[in-house]
Amino acid sequence: MTERTTPVLAVEGLHTAYHVDEGRVHAVRGATFDVQPGRTLGIVGESGCGKSAAARSVLQLIEPPGVVEDGRVQFRWTHDEPPVDLLSYGRYDAPLRAVRGGGIGMIFQEPMMALSPVHTIGQQIAEVVQLHARVTRKVAMDRAATLLAKVGMPQPAERVHRYTFELSGGMRQRAMIAMALAAEPRLLIADEPTTALDVTTQAVILDLLRDLQEQEGMGLVLITHDLGVIADAADDVAVMYLGRVVERAPVKTLFRDPKHPYTRALMRSVPRVQLGPPADLDVIPGRVPAGTAQPPGCAFAARCDLKISGLCDVIAPSDVVLDDGQTVQCHAHDPTYQGRFKAADLQPNLAEPTRRVGEAVATSDKVVLDVRGLSVHYPVHANGLLRRRIGTVKAVQDATFTLHEGETFGLVGESGCGKSSLAQALVRLYRPHAGEAWVAGSDGATLNTAVATGQELKRVYANVRMVFQDPYGSLDPRMPVSEVIGEPIELLTPLSAAERDARVDELLEAVGLDPNVRHRYVHSFSGGQRQRIGIARALATEPSVLIADEAVSALDVSVQAQVLNLLKDLQTRRRLGMLFVSHDIGVVASICQRVAVMYAGRLVEIASKDDLFTRPRHPYTSLLLGAVLPPDPDHERPSVTGVEEGVADPADLPKGCAFAARCAFATDLCRAKVPELRLVEGVHVACHHAETVELPAPRLDVTHKVEA
Repeated sequence: MTERTTPVLAVEGLHTAYHVDEGRVHAVRGATFDVQPGRTLGIVGESGCGKSAAARSVLQLIEPPGVVEDGRVQFRWTHDEPPVDLLSYGRYDAPLRAVRGGGIGMIFQEPMMALSPVHTIGQQIAEVVQLHARVTRKVAMDRAATLLAKVGMPQPAERVHRYTFELSGGMRQRAMIAMALAAEPRLLIADEPTTALDVTTQAVILDLLRDLQEQEGMGLVLITHDLGVIADAADDVAVMYLGRVVERAPVKTLFRDPKHPYTRALMRSVPRVQLGPPADLDVIPGRVPAGTAQPPGCAFAARCDLKISGLCDVIAPSDVVLDDGQTVQCHAHDPTYQGRFKAADLQPNLAEPTRRVGEAVATSDKVVLDVRGLSVHYPVHANGLLRRRIGTVKAVQDATFTLHEGETFGLVGESGCGKSSLAQALVRLYRPHAGEAWVAGSDGATLNTAVATGQELKRVYANVRMVFQDPYGSLDPRMPVSEVIGEPIELLTPLSAAERDARVDELLEAVGLDPNVRHRYVHSFSGGQRQRIGIARALATEPSVLIADEAVSALDVSVQAQVLNLLKDLQTRRRLGMLFVSHDIGVVASICQRVAVMYAGRLVEIASKDDLFTRPRHPYTSLLLGAVLPPDPDHERPSVTGVEEGVADPADLPKGCAFAARCAFATDLCRAKVPELRLVEGVHVACHHAETVELPAPRLDVTHKVEA
């Protein structure tokens, strides 16, 4: 049993609701959890489960029409003082305003939205300092620079005068953390602090939070949907579903022996590095009910494989306290009803992922996409009337690779490395600066998309289609589904109106949607359903090449698994060549046969999936793999350093290898000459020392054998 101390925060029976036109959305339903000093509580669950609403309710940051209806939120300023109930104050009362920032700091998910674009970072941090301490503006600005140095901001004295848009994503998040620490709070709430970040930057931010917590002795609430982040950073875990905390446990206990069927289903859905042929991911059937729903029994019953009709769908479960500090809301573990469940169904091996190999994708020798020396450059113009050109951003340089019929080719790398620029140039959203990109059409003819014009562009748009990252912003909200999918058919194919309608119905069925939804608008669909509509639209012209640009990164792990399985199934049946762009190594490993790694606009390694994940040849590939967070609390992740300091600027690239500033093996040759992509023992790698450098074997959560 884990020893418990006096909690810095204790939440009991919290209820929060939003009163909207559709009715009362019950966002948080009796949530109960606590945070111990110096420990991290991870709160995990799918979108819509109430994680962020619960965290914001602690500080009464719920905006109208939301209201905190009931519960107790007890916060202790010091160990010796009695707790104060934060819900006993009005949201504008002075004692509560003193707690906000002073006793409890908050890190928001998207720093670009949470930080002001018209004030410098230093001004915003100084404002928080002055709000909680009577100091001069100069002292507050000095304190801001000190805080930026404390959170590892490169050149803090200079960047204290920078604006938000002048900083990278990782730097913005560091600035947000510095602001949250300005008044030395006892508790820090981090709401999805790493969701929008690369694996390397994510690792740096998690290391930073851990170091700050040890130095300051703070409690930390870490909200995320990423089980890898939970396993890496949390001491205790609360699993939320439809506003309820359905399971609480120490992190190692939870991952070793999860009790609630929802927790087990989440763990099974996580993409893992799978050697050998791609395999189907386990999915959670159905989806999280609407917040307006009030299930009479267990909220998870409709999706649960242990459900007993007449019990689980009728009687709501209450908290059951188990050994090892575990609490679970499930009838299967309640002594009153436990005898009605099969003992074998309650064993912890249900948490182990089972992978079913689907029908093998027949990869042929036919090349459907041949990219040769493709470069994408953007001009940089000065401000002012004349808009004089003052530089060039070399987003993509000399990219060369092939994609075969029936193959999924992965493209990975950090933000800003050029992945999306390369993908969008292939569909001619940008015109390449140089190079060629030959695509094989369904009629057997080939076309160079890099120089296509006029009617040739229509053939490009018909044969190379894209699924975008954002399922919300990429679909026109003014069109019904039939027009969203039917528009490219009308514009790019010779089909009649009747044939177009028939194909729309066929595509909806192919992506797992009822053709009867064709008259609905996209706002009435969930994120996963919208992405299915986006996939149907991409397939509307029967392309030979499908480009998925971070197509699942905005989705929950359960919905992500459904969409990945769908893409694999569609590729099998339609023999598509697919370019899959992602920063998630687990996702790439679950769907791709070959993988290319990109850094500062250049492809630095191209290899089969198995070769890349078992023996990386480029130091940057090794760095990426080392930053992967598997859902395993016993995994020891190597420290990632130099991420912010050494990232190459595509507008000011060094003379030699762009990765040399971050590479432990760099020599004078590396700093003087750009390495070429060359074949080394069956792997294409751009490193001068690929034959001699021995890189550490990646410590990944690898599944070598797939169960049929």
